Amino acid sequence: MKEELKKNLLIINSKDRKKGDSNNFTYNLGETSIDIEGVALKSAVIPHTYTNVNKTNNVLKYSQGTEIVLADPYEGALVVNGIVDSYFTTGGPIYTQDQFINAINTSIGLGTIIELSYNTVASRYEIRTKTTVAPGLQIIQPTYNPTYRNLWVYLGFTSPTTLGNTIGSITQAPNPPLSPFDVEPVEYFEETIAEGQYTLTELMPLVAAAISLNIPGSINVQLLSDGLVQVGGALETWRFEDCEIATMLGYVPREMTYSAIQIAQGVPNMYG
Repeated sequence: MKEELKKNLLIINSKDRKKGDSNNFTYNLGETSIDIEGVALKSAVIPHTYTNVNKTNNVLKYSQGTEIVLADPYEGALVVNGIVDSYFTTGGPIYTQDQFINAINTSIGLGTIIELSYNTVASRYEIRTKTTVAPGLQIIQPTYNPTYRNLWVYLGFTSPTTLGNTIGSITQAPNPPLSPFDVEPVEYFEETIAEGQYTLTELMPLVAAAISLNIPGSINVQLLSDGLVQVGGALETWRFEDCEIATMLGYVPREMTYSAIQIAQGVPNMYG
């Protein structure tokens, strides 16, 4: 009769070592002869071998500005040679000024004939003619839906207005824009955080200092009782742009809107 071999599981814990440290130790198996068929690592504590803020992710990106929040629909219509050629109705409901201007300039029809821009010196919107039209080009009141608000009037233009009909002609609005289109262009900032291994407590004041370089107010960063990070104290509305430091703090920049107080969407994760 063949002798049955008994198999046993031998568990080695570094805490039971005879000498050495947890990374390099000797374990005494006694005098018994053992045939080892396999070795498996059940668990280990592996320290981080890199700095969580390093040369690949140590730029904090944020911007200052306001947004166009549209509670009502607006329409801007365009007449070419006496015929309503195209119109633009607002989508939204939230745009930065750049996003709003881009929406008009890339719209089908309207965007192929005119180009909207904002003159920061004059604080006026301007319309540039992109194609030669004879005898004329006009912006007029809503035609697709007469109940919509007249977009051109809210942008500071009178309606109707005859635009220049040659390529490059610029028509500046005679009046400043009305709310909610009276916003200033967004300013973007990038500030470098020194490379290093940071805890959340160590990183928060560095972020506050970096934001304070461009955003007025007494910027403070704190951890709320629910575990979320809050940045407060700003006198202007701002938000984070896409960057890893913001993500470490629990923010999702693409989900942020401009505000003086910013509360993270999730809990901090210092190692990504």
